[in-house]
Amino acid sequence: MNSVLTEFPITGVLGSYGKTSISWLLEKILQANGKRPAVIGSLSIRLGDWAIAPREKPPSPAELESVLANFYKGGATGLLIEVSDRALTQGRMDFLRFQTGIFANLHDELELGSTWLENARKQTCRFFSELLAVGSHSPSSCVMNSDDPFSSEIETPRHAHRFSFGSSRWADFRYEVLNATFDGSEFRIHTPDGVYTGETQLCGPQNISNIVAAICASWTHGVSIPDALGVISRTSAPLGRLEKIPNTRGLHIFVDDGSTLKGLELILAMVRELIHENFRSSQLRVIAGVPPSFSEEQKLRLKSIVDAYADHISYVTDDRDRMSSIKRILEESNSGDVLVLTGKAHLDWQSAEGLMTDRNAVMKALEEI
Repeated sequence: MNSVLTEFPITGVLGSYGKTSISWLLEKILQANGKRPAVIGSLSIRLGDWAIAPREKPPSPAELESVLANFYKGGATGLLIEVSDRALTQGRMDFLRFQTGIFANLHDELELGSTWLENARKQTCRFFSELLAVGSHSPSSCVMNSDDPFSSEIETPRHAHRFSFGSSRWADFRYEVLNATFDGSEFRIHTPDGVYTGETQLCGPQNISNIVAAICASWTHGVSIPDALGVISRTSAPLGRLEKIPNTRGLHIFVDDGSTLKGLELILAMVRELIHENFRSSQLRVIAGVPPSFSEEQKLRLKSIVDAYADHISYVTDDRDRMSSIKRILEESNSGDVLVLTGKAHLDWQSAEGLMTDRNAVMKALEEI
């Protein structure tokens, strides 16, 4: 195992949201440029075409060692791992040697309790000050979101190269959104190697931020900006992360996990802004799953967020009602309307017709209507 730790470049992605998208985009860029990255994230644990479902809780150090050894034997050239504050708090990452750390953002989450943010800040700082500092790959690289004020509070090792990304004018990788619709976005990126224009199938400024984070990180791995942009232009969204569902009815249908209330609020705000800029007559229709574990306070917060942005809403507390809600909202929708299904994303749920995912349920409902 020591040979894996000393020869295996590991990239950690940290943040309240965006970790999965950044890992996904960086994986695609590295794959297209001769690398074979393994990934441990919320979508799956995977290497190339091989994948297994993720675990509900982070793997123990012993389990992680076994996974890494198998990745190494399988020809992986490195590892991308979504690093949660929970895993850091439990010390599950402490034995790893990180070459690169990516800080996406950090936001308070009501559903995680009042002390969560304080601990998340502490663990994020510890990752960059301790886990990168002991890395065997020198110099290490830190990729920091300069749009998040907390990034300025994170101290990084002296030997590490620190690069910032964001929309602020002092970012090393600065982006501007040139055009944004529900079919994709065009953006300009100012980099140490020059200014470039890029296109993506993904929509919204949050996705552009994730894209630029991945481009910056891939650049530290030796990938040129034009090569990274070429991959981005043909890469779709990861499963359940504002994933667009194709249809012939002129609808804009998106599936998102809505794993945090803050993340859900940002997505709905972005969708509402795009409607205002491009399709003012369109209606925003939302199916919001209500987790059974939610407290009354969390349910009220969820309701206040969705009510603030959606024109038509269906709250689903029982998975058995989800299919009928999907059919009903599709039947009521008109061309140009925007549908957002949140709360389940790529995860299976039980319907009267068997196990479903939101994507499969929408496709089935569209065939039946």
